[in-house]
Amino acid sequence: MRLVGTAFLLLSLIAFFPPSSWSVPPVKHKAVSKQKKQKQKHQPRRHRRRSDTRKGKQQAMMFLQAYEDLAKLAGLPYKPPADQQQLQQMVNEDGEVLTDTEAVAMLPETDTLPWNPADYDITAFREQWDAYIAQFEDEEVTEAGVEKKAILRSILEWIGTPYRYGGTTRRGIDCSALVQHVYRQAADVQLPRTARYQYLLGQPIEDIDDLRFGDLVFFHTRRSVYVSHVGIYLGHRLFAHASSRYGVTVSSLESPYYRKRFIGGRRLRVDDLFNLQAVTAGQTQ
Repeated sequence: MRLVGTAFLLLSLIAFFPPSSWSVPPVKHKAVSKQKKQKQKHQPRRHRRRSDTRKGKQQAMMFLQAYEDLAKLAGLPYKPPADQQQLQQMVNEDGEVLTDTEAVAMLPETDTLPWNPADYDITAFREQWDAYIAQFEDEEVTEAGVEKKAILRSILEWIGTPYRYGGTTRRGIDCSALVQHVYRQAADVQLPRTARYQYLLGQPIEDIDDLRFGDLVFFHTRRSVYVSHVGIYLGHRLFAHASSRYGVTVSSLESPYYRKRFIGGRRLRVDDLFNLQAVTAGQTQ
């Protein structure tokens, strides 16, 4: 009887209040200003792509061990690749994966050259520096007197570090920060933070065949920024850099991707090194 009574009550309610009269109260959405909508629309996405550091390490080791002089500088066994086809495939597949929409403008707009060349007289320093360089064989130091082993040792310490746009630590680093760290460790100098200001340093080198160990090499890899990528030349058309594809690794200028986008190189000279060291010393006092 109780079930019959409940059913009768429900039927009575439906008769007086048919389903067509039922309604769901509207959901109240928080008002968003037109200006905020525009900002959200044009905000670039953060770079979330993970670099393949395992492959980056493998590629770096294969390139460094493939040439006897680099293997010796790096303290690695000389080991020419048995499979040249595999090496060529690495060269052909290499390239950046960071795009304009994935990049976030984290770097300081106030970054500038760290010195005014007119502020320094390098005459006395040049004489002392030339005497210092004369102690080494030509193959042991760069033109500015930085030990090649120190540069390569610093690079090896960073090999396998993930790429992170705007990053400056072992958890993630970008190309210009890597160059800055290597020269700070190898030569005790402070380079500008961004690639576009590093591109203003030293002597311009336009031809790939004129590059020497330690030169900075620059690339145009993004449409919105002309000087958007930088690495350190190692010889044999190889350069070390923080790659958005592989993390910190060694790549070849024979890669179709990098050959097409190569802008030029910059060679740090004695004058540049002296100015950088003077400014670095002033900053640490």
